[in-house]
Amino acid sequence: MADRDRRFVDEVIDVPFDPHQAELYRKQVTQRKELPNCIYPLWDNLKGKGKGGEFALTIARHYFRNCGYEVFVSDSKRENPECFILASYPGLRKERPFHPGYKRMIEVFGEEKLEAFNKHATELKRRRKKTRNSGGGDPDLFVRSKINRDHFFFAEVKYKDSLLENQKAVFPLVSKMLGCKVLLVHIRPIEFQVNVSRPKKLAAVRAAARLNLGTAVDIDQMLEEIERGYQSGLPE
Repeated sequence: MADRDRRFVDEVIDVPFDPHQAELYRKQVTQRKELPNCIYPLWDNLKGKGKGGEFALTIARHYFRNCGYEVFVSDSKRENPECFILASYPGLRKERPFHPGYKRMIEVFGEEKLEAFNKHATELKRRRKKTRNSGGGDPDLFVRSKINRDHFFFAEVKYKDSLLENQKAVFPLVSKMLGCKVLLVHIRPIEFQVNVSRPKKLAAVRAAARLNLGTAVDIDQMLEEIERGYQSGLPE
């Protein structure tokens, strides 16, 4: 993640992953079935842009779900019950009745506010990209507390890539016009260690607590999963 991306988001958090778990996940994708030692479930749709398994999104979604949130993915497929559309897919946003993903955002922010937001977002995207194309710009995830429905935020997940131009246009506008945080989630591999201290492991999973979003983090469960990752990755 380039440091220059930080100014387009409200906060940056790191989410660790075990490289051995990454290898197991790749095997799951290749074999199209879940393996017992992999802590990450297979991505829902292994076709199109999801054919590679969306490992980075899988890590982030798994992380937030363990923190007590429900997680929605930027997606145009109507049959996906966990999709949302915010600023992407301009054609689908015009549909009546509303596309399920766009309707989900209307229920959160209101139709009038969302239409005003997209009017400005379209202008900014075209200006930054110097084209008439107004598509794209959505963060990867919409994350909402299961307990307190007023606690929600968007999350863009990056591993080795950086923000796109349309995202640089949209993300600051989300904060300004919709009053909603946009987080940049940077996934980082952790090295295999036999004797990892509990304080160090706690530090690795307390990022959600630093968000101050009112949801308790299941620290013990997340520690157990990280511990599984260390153990499964040890050489014989």
